[in-house]
Amino acid sequence: MTNLAPDAHRSHSFERLRNIGALERLPVAAQPFANFVNPSLAPDDEMYEGSDDHYISCGASALNLIMCALQATQASPRAILDFGAGAGRVTRWLRAAFPSADIGACDLRERDMAFCRNQFQVETWISGIDIAALEAPNTYDLVWVSSVLTHLSAQNWAD
Repeated sequence: MTNLAPDAHRSHSFERLRNIGALERLPVAAQPFANFVNPSLAPDDEMYEGSDDHYISCGASALNLIMCALQATQASPRAILDFGAGAGRVTRWLRAAFPSADIGACDLRERDMAFCRNQFQVETWISGIDIAALEAPNTYDLVWVSSVLTHLSAQNWAD
């Protein structure tokens, strides 16, 4: 696989992944959106560990879970928040699947939020570690939290 991490706006083609069968291994619910995913990668994306296949499949897996939940609830979100978005591993899939939705992304690192804002045309905000002080700038129909909760105490989960 091509190593994407060193260049700030280096894009790779999903065609290479398609040629080795990687896109066909994505969850079925994510496959229709693969050609619409912005493949740009932040130079210091903390979730990228050197494998394009793994990075893409993690975002696609998140979208699959979201699509299953939406199918079960028959909901159609117009405002979505990727809480703990990092440099956009899931945000890019949300933008591809919901191109007309208002999408927000938040995290602790300003440079990640700047990347998401510029690459995925999402509204961003910097979160914080004081749970009681968090205030979202909008309301959302769908909130994707991913692994953020695993970094919190049980009490902070409840808060």
